[in-house]
Amino acid sequence: MNATPPDGKEIIRATEAGLPAISELAGVIWRACYPGIITSEQIDYMLARMYSLDVLRDEIRFQGIRYDRLLVNGRLAGFASYGPTEKTGVFNPKTEMDLRVAETPSSQKVVATPRRLSENHPPFETWKNAPGATPSLFGDAASPPQPPRPVSVFEFKLHKLYLLPEMHGYGLGSHLLLHVEREVCARSGRRLILSVNKRNARAIAAYRRNGFVIAESVVTDIGNGFVMDDYVMAKELTG
Repeated sequence: MNATPPDGKEIIRATEAGLPAISELAGVIWRACYPGIITSEQIDYMLARMYSLDVLRDEIRFQGIRYDRLLVNGRLAGFASYGPTEKTGVFNPKTEMDLRVAETPSSQKVVATPRRLSENHPPFETWKNAPGATPSLFGDAASPPQPPRPVSVFEFKLHKLYLLPEMHGYGLGSHLLLHVEREVCARSGRRLILSVNKRNARAIAAYRRNGFVIAESVVTDIGNGFVMDDYVMAKELTG
């Protein structure tokens, strides 16, 4: 790690107005970092598939995926995107988390309610128990204290996390990742997963340093003769 981290770093939630800059930055980063891991043809194909403005807008508007921008001295230096998966587990505040994916008891059904911050700030799901269900993930000031009881929680996926190459080595990636973990915990997430190319040794090592472990190996056909040959890595979050 470099000795002197850059000053003036901040993480700001992206609106749709910020998506063109994210798309452009992704192109710069991918073309600098992925040669030797995948072919230039696959780089171009995946950038078009994953970072067109229509795709990014759809993720924010309809898929519950959030984008956050990392600014260093006011300059866009990186970004992360993340959102919930369809898996739920059972969490007991007293005994941490039962990692087995399970059916949620009917008395503890969880529903997603979109929360729109502004017209240009698309919804990001927040989760709470359905009306009449107990206990509440967010508490109730009018209710007397209750002993810990299991409640439903969610698994989230880190879809993207990228930094400009010249910003590597300052701990900024770990800073951005910790921010994501805090945001996930604030939304009742207790498990964070991600996919990383098996040949991306630098990224795998960085995620290991931040507490992620390899959970499985997957090969996904993405069309046009290309595949994603990835590890799925996971980290259990304690809040």
